Amino acid sequence: MQLDLSRNKQFSIATIFLCLLFLIVPTRANADSKVWSTTTPVDTYNRPDLPPQFDILKVEVGLWDTDLDQVHFWIQFKNALLPSQFNDGLSSWAGILIDTNGDDQEDLRIETRPASYTKNYWQSAYASRNCTAVTWMNLDAGNDNVWLGFKVSQKCLALPNKFRVQGYADYKSNDNAAFDYAPDGFATIDLGDYYNPKPKVTTPVPFSTSDSGKALANYSSVPENLADLASKLRDSVVTIECVVGNSVGTGTAWAAKVQMPSTNSYQSYLITNYHVISDCIYKGNVDVILNNKSKINGVLAAWDPDNDLAGIYVTTKIEPMLWQGATPLQGGWAGVLGSPKGLPGVLTTGIVSSVDTKDIWMTFTAPINPGNSGGPVFDSVGRVMAVATAKARDSEGFGIGNGVPLLCEVIVRCGSGQSGWTGVLTKVTNDYPKKDQSLTFSSNLRTVNSATNSSIQISMSSTGNAQVLAYSTSGLMPVLTSESPLVCTISGMSIFFKGVGTCILRADQSGNNEFNSAEPKRLFIGIYYSKIMKSQRIYAEFVPDTPLNQKKISMRITSSSGLPVDAATDDFNICSIFRQSQVNFEQFVVIFNDVGNCVLTLTQDGNDDFNPAEETYVSFEILPNKTTITCIKGKLTKKVTGTNPKCPTGYRKK
Repeated sequence: MQLDLSRNKQFSIATIFLCLLFLIVPTRANADSKVWSTTTPVDTYNRPDLPPQFDILKVEVGLWDTDLDQVHFWIQFKNALLPSQFNDGLSSWAGILIDTNGDDQEDLRIETRPASYTKNYWQSAYASRNCTAVTWMNLDAGNDNVWLGFKVSQKCLALPNKFRVQGYADYKSNDNAAFDYAPDGFATIDLGDYYNPKPKVTTPVPFSTSDSGKALANYSSVPENLADLASKLRDSVVTIECVVGNSVGTGTAWAAKVQMPSTNSYQSYLITNYHVISDCIYKGNVDVILNNKSKINGVLAAWDPDNDLAGIYVTTKIEPMLWQGATPLQGGWAGVLGSPKGLPGVLTTGIVSSVDTKDIWMTFTAPINPGNSGGPVFDSVGRVMAVATAKARDSEGFGIGNGVPLLCEVIVRCGSGQSGWTGVLTKVTNDYPKKDQSLTFSSNLRTVNSATNSSIQISMSSTGNAQVLAYSTSGLMPVLTSESPLVCTISGMSIFFKGVGTCILRADQSGNNEFNSAEPKRLFIGIYYSKIMKSQRIYAEFVPDTPLNQKKISMRITSSSGLPVDAATDDFNICSIFRQSQVNFEQFVVIFNDVGNCVLTLTQDGNDDFNPAEETYVSFEILPNKTTITCIKGKLTKKVTGTNPKCPTGYRKK
């Protein structure tokens, strides 16, 4: 027997058993839940000789949670499909064409067989590389039966994460006529992390600690009291259930001694194997069963497929296990706690049979079985040395554990000298993906009369009762500034009014090592000084008569109150007007649609502090485009330019 124990290999305890039976039974083509799908652009061209029954529109590609390896393709036809449409004696067929290398050439194909369809039952289809494929229609849908489905194994086709796809239907094979493609060219499909997944951090992971606990006096010594040690560690080890459709995958995890991120509300961080949780990545969570049999939710924080490791956050406090300490030695005592066959809290013991400090894994003789994956392999003082990951096929006493230093690559942020095994260095990931954050900047104040309010209060909490609220989803404190210091200033938790106009407040949050910077937010408050209702006027820039070919102009429209002005046109066929942005509400764009008189109506309805402004009109002509003609009179020539140029008397147009 030969084992490949090189790095970047996944050892899955669950795969030591061969699947002895694959049963295919005529089954309705239903699935539990679509977890991902995308649709190609719609076909825009049909051949004149194309029969309506073979007119296809687009292709949809999707994955279902019952089996992520099976890629589903659906071709949408314009008209309802017939049961014998591809069994008509004319070699009619339809299928999916796949380009795997981006050269716009077909590399793989899935296509119908010459057989009639029944209801929405599956039947076999042709597929490249002799892959098993099925196809179906939904004939129960009547006139809505416009989808032709295919399903095939991604692994069998060896589909990359990104490939290109095109649907095809042909009324008569090999006649070079009466066929249709959809879309017009190959469309790119990106399956993302569903296949060949990459290491990923979905939320900031915790930091390592220097706590290494009690030193080992003798590596080969058994625990002083194994029963006491098992009792102490048992509550730190949990069972993981990944529920996908009607199937449940079971593994083990253990709570690690770590320092939680400052903005993290979770109580414990669990370590397990990637292959234990891989089928639940699309859900983002797993079930965690504690030693007391209670079930809680676990949130997938990070995974590292290369090293077959994953980290899970839970909101329940679980006693953590230490994992910083001396490098394991061959012959040292080793214990394993886990949930083999789904039975929790099972303890087995043995010795460390080998240690590889280069690729950071070890073997041990403590028996393990399916369900032990992700559990702790610990020394005689209870310190975790490795994560139980696999066993050699058809062997006992040949367990394989990924060393805890591998946690430092993605799953835990490790400090200097805190790699897990003393003196063993590993690649440390410092560039962890940051979380996004957003700012909320709100107030119920549209205007403020500074005659009665010289300042207003700010609250940095979503539950604050101040007149202005500014807070971030990250919990980090926003930084507030005034972009109109002549109108308002900020000091401490107060806004002070200095003059009349628009008070523009800006909130920023630059982020930290866990959060990206937030997009700035602005708040506009009209500031005036009056004890009574104030009048206001509307001001607009002068617009001269302008030729149509200028297409558009910008103009500034303001009110004396600082409140935004509304603008409309009398005739949209001549011109239309739009506010240029929500940040600079004074700037407008006028679009020229046709020749004629463009009349703009400007209004400001006022509020509790300002009377409505007098309706204002701006009028200008949109002129025809000028043209130039050449006029001749004998040997004389003359060019005339104008909106409707005419030749002078005695001249004629050339």
